[in-house]
Amino acid sequence: MTHKVPDKPSSKTRFLVLTSMVCFALWMCGCATSSKPNVEATPAKKNAEWRAPQSRPGTENEGPELREARLALVAYLEAIQKGEGKKAQRLVQKNTMAHFRSVHHRTLYAEQEELLTLNSSDRLIVLRLRSELNHKALKALNPETFFETLVNRSLMGSQGLGTLEIGPGTLRGPDAHFQIWSQNQSTGVHFNMKKEGGTWRFDFLKMRDLSDQSIQAALESKGLDPVLFEMQVLQKELGHSVDPKVWNAPLKETSTP
Repeated sequence: MTHKVPDKPSSKTRFLVLTSMVCFALWMCGCATSSKPNVEATPAKKNAEWRAPQSRPGTENEGPELREARLALVAYLEAIQKGEGKKAQRLVQKNTMAHFRSVHHRTLYAEQEELLTLNSSDRLIVLRLRSELNHKALKALNPETFFETLVNRSLMGSQGLGTLEIGPGTLRGPDAHFQIWSQNQSTGVHFNMKKEGGTWRFDFLKMRDLSDQSIQAALESKGLDPVLFEMQVLQKELGHSVDPKVWNAPLKETSTP
C-alpha cells in the first residue's frame, strides 16, 4: 500500500511537527534543496552565521578530559552549521560511516517493504533524497562520502542550530555526556562523545536512537501513525506534496555489494 499525504496536515499534527522537530532538527533534516544532478559538487546552502554555544554555570570546574570533549563537540556543531562535511566526518565515530553506507544503499535500492522496517530518521533521509534528486544524481552519490555529502547539502540539521547552551559534562569511562539547550527551550537534548583512537568523537548513532525513541513515544501518546507523521514532516520541509513514487526504488540492484 502506498502512503499518501493529506494536502493540509491537521492542527494536531502540525503541533507535533513543530515540537518534535526540536528534538531531532539538530542533526537530521535541514532545508537545502537542489535539482542539480552533480550532487557531489553541489555546494552547501549558506546557513546562518555560526555562533559558538554558551556554557551554562558549572562548566568552569571541568577537568582537561571534559574540556577536550567539549571542544570536539563544539567543533562538530560548527561543522554541521557551516556545511563542512569533511570536518564533520572526522568528528563522528567510525561506525557512523558504516551506518551511512547502508543508508546510501537503501536510498538507491530499497523498496517500500524494506523502507518500512527502518527507523524514522533513516527513512526520512531516504525519502528526502528521493524527493529532491533525479536518478542521475542519486546514482552519483558516493557511499564512502555519503555522510559528508549530506552535511555539505545542509541535510544534517543546520537549520536547527541557533543559540545553543551547553551544560556541565560528565565522564563515564570512555564516554562524555553533555546536555544542550537550543532556541531557549526548557528541555535539553543529550549529546554523547566517545573517545576513539585517542580522539573525542560524536556518538551520532546513539543520538539518532534517542531521538527516534522520543519521536515514537510522542506519536504513540497522540495516537498518530509514524509513517504518516514522517510524510507530513517531509511535505513541510519540501514545501510541496510528496510524490508517492518516492517509495519505489530508483535503481534495480544487479548484485549484492
